[in-house]
Parts: sequence; C-alpha cells; structure tokens
Amino acid sequence: MDNTIKALLIVVVLFLIIGFLTNTTNNTQVKYPSILTSQNGTNNNSGLISPHEAIAIANQNIPAFGQVRYGVVLISNGQNPYYMVTLYGNDASLNSYGQIIVVSKVDAKTGQFLGSTV
Repeated sequence: MDNTIKALLIVVVLFLIIGFLTNTTNNTQVKYPSILTSQNGTNNNSGLISPHEAIAIANQNIPAFGQVRYGVVLISNGQNPYYMVTLYGNDASLNSYGQIIVVSKVDAKTGQFLGSTV
C-alpha cells in the first residue's frame, strides 16, 4: 500500500476517534425508568439550568422506557436560549437502535418544557 494512502487512513481513523470521544461527552446513556430528577434551579454562573436537568425535564414530559441515550445541545439564540434534548434508541436488539425517537426543547433559563417532535 502506498504511504500516502496509509497516512490518509490514519488521519481518517484519528478523526473518527476524536469525533466519537467528543460525541460521548455530549450524550447521556440511561436505562429507564431511572432516578434522573431535576434539581430545580441553576447551578452554574451563566444562570442556565444544567444539561442533566434539561434531560430530567424532557423525561418528565416524554417518559422513556428501556435502554436509551440522550444528546443535549444548548442553542443560544439571543435572549431565549434553549436545550435540544434528543432521545436515541440504545438497545442493539431493537430496530430503533441508534435512531432518533423524539426531540424535545427545554428553556435553558426557566426549565420550562417547550414541546417535542417525533
């Protein structure tokens, strides 16, 4: 195999590893029913609820059962930041494995559930 192809493969593998490691820090894997609960309030200097609290609020409104994984992204759109909480199937024995089940929005300041899409 040519050295440039080997180098290219190594770079691609490194990017995949970095992407996987970055993705796992933004996802929470849980098995429901679970003891995830909201702590009601802010716990950081920015005045926003935590991503863990956003997951708990989304789960209170759209309960998840079985093995699932949550992805949480803070959307900063001026004065109304919100968390997009994405629920993924995480049971490899089901057809929904790795697929998005529901996406919820939670107000990052107040913790109010803003709705969801399936």
